[in-house]
Amino acid sequence: MMKKNLADRFSDVMLRVVRPIGHVWMRIDAKKKITSTVDFRRKDPFVLVANHTYLFDVIQLGLLFHRTPAAVSQEFLLSTKGIRWALKHITKVIPKSKGVADVRTIRQILTVVKKGYPILLMPEGDSTYFGNTGMLEPATSKLIKKLGIDVVYVKVKGGYLSKPRWAKSRRRGRYVEMHVDTLFTKDQLTTLSVDQIATQLDAALAHDDYQWQTQAMHLYQGERLAEGFENVIYRCPVCGAFHSFDVSGNAIHCRECKTDATVSEYGFIEGFSVRTMHELDALQRPFTHELKQQTFQSNATLQFVDHTVHQRTKGIAVQVAYQAGELHIKHKTVQTIPVTDMVNPVLTMRRNLTFEYQDRVYLIQLERFAMSFLRAVQEKY
Repeated sequence: MMKKNLADRFSDVMLRVVRPIGHVWMRIDAKKKITSTVDFRRKDPFVLVANHTYLFDVIQLGLLFHRTPAAVSQEFLLSTKGIRWALKHITKVIPKSKGVADVRTIRQILTVVKKGYPILLMPEGDSTYFGNTGMLEPATSKLIKKLGIDVVYVKVKGGYLSKPRWAKSRRRGRYVEMHVDTLFTKDQLTTLSVDQIATQLDAALAHDDYQWQTQAMHLYQGERLAEGFENVIYRCPVCGAFHSFDVSGNAIHCRECKTDATVSEYGFIEGFSVRTMHELDALQRPFTHELKQQTFQSNATLQFVDHTVHQRTKGIAVQVAYQAGELHIKHKTVQTIPVTDMVNPVLTMRRNLTFEYQDRVYLIQLERFAMSFLRAVQEKY
């Protein structure tokens, strides 16, 4: 066991101070029901994995256990003004770039485990936009095999419908269920291949909030339930028009075919031939080539991020447009960026398009069409 340093001991003390506040905050944020077969007061290091359904499930998961896990999280969070210091010095967040294998991150994880701390991993890399578990990062299974310690999993249900990632407004009646169980013991890991670990991990974390809701039928109420829909659904499933939705309150209207739909207080979309966000996405996904032939734009805020010191520049108002394989950023002048030259473009938080270009890290907070921009500039997500 590696000896803890002064920073570790400071973090331990501060966590004991702030955890009660966290418990109160999370009780206010959402009602929850927990079922478990594990000991929440265990002292040995372990890996905690879960499906990533909404922003605050990471906090809920960290509060489950007596020893708060060190969470592997997006590097961009550490440059967020107001929480940067707490993330680095209290919660022991381990930064990672989404979608990129990171040797530095693995080294930090190994060090934290040697000091006796548990680790929290969200193998999807980000919370779901569409209500079902997304693709798990392949490196997760390799890391689990390398660590060789117990793996505990949490299946989170209801988190997405409580706070859809695309939504602009809060839901009332937020409710989450969490089932906690052991996925692998350290002894079992010695006999399993990486592929076998990956298969069992996929099965354990697979979840569809809409399928769960067909039985739970929990009310998630609000007056602006549909707002933000147009950020992720860009093609009308009725007429095939792109970027044709007007959204207000709970209502969705296609300007081209005049179809009207609503988001109900149960979270389902009523008025189309399908009722869930992931079904709507499945209908639009085959038309990525056609999407890339469109021209679309959004008002946005541009910042540059320096990950070496975890800081961002002051945001400036810009207009961002996509056309014919190029991203155009208009401020006082127009900067044109070929999408083929963009490195690791991803969406972070709700609608932040981030990427590297010519050794600079761009963070563009889009007002609309976030998924359209993402799909137009890369093929993975």
